[in-house]
Formats: sequence, structure tokens, C-alpha cells
Amino acid sequence: MLLSAAHNVPMPDRASTQRMFNDLALSMSRSDAELEDAVHRGNRVGSGWDSWFKRTSEQLLDARDAYVQLNPQDLELGHRLAKDALDLSASGGQLYAAYTSGHTFGRGWDTTLDSKIADVRLAADRLFGAPNPGGPVDPTFPGSGVTDAARAARDLVSRSLDVIRSMPANDRGSEQTKQARLDAFHLNKQAQDLLEPHFDTADQATVSQLRTADASLEDAAWQLAKKPSPDGRFNGVDIPGAIRDTETALHVLDELTASRG
Repeated sequence: MLLSAAHNVPMPDRASTQRMFNDLALSMSRSDAELEDAVHRGNRVGSGWDSWFKRTSEQLLDARDAYVQLNPQDLELGHRLAKDALDLSASGGQLYAAYTSGHTFGRGWDTTLDSKIADVRLAADRLFGAPNPGGPVDPTFPGSGVTDAARAARDLVSRSLDVIRSMPANDRGSEQTKQARLDAFHLNKQAQDLLEPHFDTADQATVSQLRTADASLEDAAWQLAKKPSPDGRFNGVDIPGAIRDTETALHVLDELTASRG
């Protein structure tokens, strides 16, 4: 049954499940950028899009089933994720028909993934540190503490740092690094989303560390963007600066998690 977690299956691991959602978000963001460009250019539908949508649908269903097992109180998001997976499968069929007919990408394909990406990122956030605020609180929920949120954020920031370090230090926002910059930005943003819910609940010393990490990730984000920051401190892509600020955030999160065992 689609909306029921499978029986006799071991409880999935939260960190692994969150990684599934984060990987899905990155893959979907890349394809979303390609679809936006294809619609803008009026490109014909190429081969492979139908299989990507169907494969992503299957991956999202697997991730969704794990999410429902781990967060059974969050049925509303579980239903949305299931619907998103069905929509992706249907879109794959539509694109196969468009490909065989030689049609171009029409308006609407450039936004078809937007809400689904948002749901996937929300699921990743809620696995650690941000349980459904409208549902009952499970006292055994291991992601409700700041330590688990910091550990999950640290994993994301570490992955982001690897991506940023892979780019040329003298890059100033080239087309070749566009997707890598987007990937790093999204990883850091997901880490921020995990940390920020604890600003009002953790002790003062911990909040100070969380805010330092969050501010460093925000600075790194502006140094991955081509546009200037509102406060005028950053003006375009600065890869060494983005590395430095992401390293600062990672160091703070390392200290925070180490101090809590």
C-alpha cells in the first residue's frame, strides 16, 4: 500500500535517510536548472528525461517510506511526498511522449520541480532538529536535540566544503562552476535550516556557537553568488572566501559536537 510503511523492515537510520533526501534535492536542483534553460531556449525534449523522472520517482518513494517510519507523526508531509513521487512518474510518461513526437519543452516544465524540491528539503530538515511543529512530540525522537541537528549540519557543511574546494580559486562565476556553486549553496542552506530552529531553545553558549556557524554559512553563500550582498561586504564570486567561511562554520560545529560527546 503506497501510503503505509512496509512491514517487517528494520527501522531506517536517520542520518542515511537524510542523506537520501539531500542527494535527491541536489539531483532535482540540477535537473531544474537544465529544464529552465531548455524552456528558455525552446529546446526539443531529448532522450533520457523520461527515465530520469521515473528513476527519481522511485528514489523519492523509497526515501518517503523511510521518512514515514522515522516521523510517523508527520503524515501530511508523508502524503505530499507520495504525491510528488506519483507526479514525477506521470511527468516521465509525458516527456517520453513529447520526445517521440519531437516536441519542444513548453512553459511549465521550468517550474514543475519547484514544489517537489521544497518538500524534499523540508523532509531532510525535519529528520533532525525540526520535527513537525503541528504534530505530537515524541520524547524518544532523537533528532529533537541541538546535538543531533549540529551533527547533521556538520555532515552537510563538510560535503559543501568538498564541493567548493573542487572549484578553481580564481573563478569569478563562470558557467562551468554554476552547478557546483548551486550545490554548495544548497548544502549550506540546508545546514542553516537545521541550526536556526535552536536559536530560541538552546542555552546561551550553544546559541552563540550556532549563530557563529550560521553567519559564516550566510557569508559563504554570498561569496558563491554573482550578485553583491545587500550590506555591500561581498561583491561577486570569491572561492577562497567561501572556503574560509565554510571552514569556520565546520570548525564551530566540530567544537560543538565534540563538547557534547
